[in-house]
This record gives sequence, structure tokens and C-alpha cells, in this order.
Amino acid sequence: MKNLMNIHDANITGILIEGEKNIRLILEGSAKKTLIFTNAIRMKIDNFQMGNILLDISILNDLSTHTELCNSLCFLYDIEAHELQNEWAKAVIKKIESKSLIIVELIESCGAHGAILCEAYAEKSG
Repeated sequence: MKNLMNIHDANITGILIEGEKNIRLILEGSAKKTLIFTNAIRMKIDNFQMGNILLDISILNDLSTHTELCNSLCFLYDIEAHELQNEWAKAVIKKIESKSLIIVELIESCGAHGAILCEAYAEKSG
């Protein structure tokens, strides 16, 4: 698991979906930053409100975080843990194992929580 640096206490000012595949998360804090999630497959954000403060972003792309990975997949697809044994879920997990997909987990204030399943992410300042 990898945590993105310099995002703690950033304010989420926008979420843009580009071309039905790319997601831009616009943050303002000590500096303005945009996180770009490429070829997004699925996104879920619960309890999102304007003005939510971003506490942490974790990139789940290895099996050292197996429990977090399973929890995030269950959240993302609204399934129970036993459903991760289904063939489609095993295929998603295999793609994460091979590093062709990642899960990005967003922890926000006010009880908001989010996850994005995508191929890659990038950070852009300004």
C-alpha cells in the first residue's frame, strides 16, 4: 500500500469524469493539485458533500494489503466477502496482482469514503 503525499487536509473542490473513462479529483489545500485516474472501471463515494476534507488516499496495488484490498472491493461492488470467490471477482483480483489495475481508496471527513478501480493514476500540480 502506498499513501499519496501532501494531500492531508486538502479540500475536494471537484470531481470530473472525462470521456467516460478518466476521473479527475481536484484538490485545494496548501497548493492546488489534480489527481487523474486513468481508464477507471468503477468508482463509489459514499456521503460525499462539498467541503469534505480529504484525510488520506491509499493506493492498493499489492497483496501485502490483502485485507484492505478485499474490504475495498466489497465496498466498491456492494458485495459480501464470500462473493470475492466468484469468477469475475477473481479476475479483478488477478489484474490487481499483476499490477494492471489498482484500487485507490479515499478517506474523507464527515464519514465520507470512496474507492476507484482504475489502470493508473497521476498527480498534477496547479
